[in-house]
This record gives sequence, structure tokens and C-alpha cells, in this order.
Amino acid sequence: MAAITLTADMPIMLTSAFRQRITRGERLVHVRSVPLTVFVDVHERQSDANHGQSLARIRERGGFDATEMVAVLACLHYRAIKGLSEEAAHRILYAFTSTHNRGMRVAEAAARREHAA
Repeated sequence: MAAITLTADMPIMLTSAFRQRITRGERLVHVRSVPLTVFVDVHERQSDANHGQSLARIRERGGFDATEMVAVLACLHYRAIKGLSEEAAHRILYAFTSTHNRGMRVAEAAARREHAA
């Protein structure tokens, strides 16, 4: 199994229908990947419960689709969010990753300030 580095991302696969909508020029929020820094041990266990595969193996195989990713990050079985549309899942992932990335930037800035003091 390949090791996952913290600087890598987990790809988000698009369904062919969603990809066609984007190609046609529809203005849709779509997330291509999620930083691996969002994953903690509980997400590894949820990935294994949902798919019988580790996060590293899922990444090797091309990643999650958006709804699967939301389920893993919410620590839910994917059947629990069965009615979630791909479009809504991408919006959730966009908000989630934006918040996470902002938090990482704030933490890095605080660490730099602490180191400089």
C-alpha cells in the first residue's frame, strides 16, 4: 500500500452527467479534490466501513465521488445520505474545504508569530 503524504489531496470523481453539465457551461460548484489534512482516524475507519478499503487505497483507485466523500467526512454510512444530490454534495465539500483551508492558514500564521516571538 502506498503511503499518503499530508500535502496530497483526495480526488473527487464526477459522474458523467455532472461532467456533461459542466462541459455545457452550467455554472456549478464542483470540487476536484479535498486536502488529506481533513482526514483523521475516524475517517479511515468510516472509509473501511463504507467501502472495505483504506483511504490510501481509495486514493489509488481515483478517489471518492462527492456524496461518498460527504458520508465519510460526516462519519455516516453512504446509505444514510442516499437522497443527497451530487450538486449539493459539491456545495458541502466546497464549504468544508474552504473553512478547513482557512483554518490551516490561520494556524500557520499563528505558528509563525509564535516562532518569531
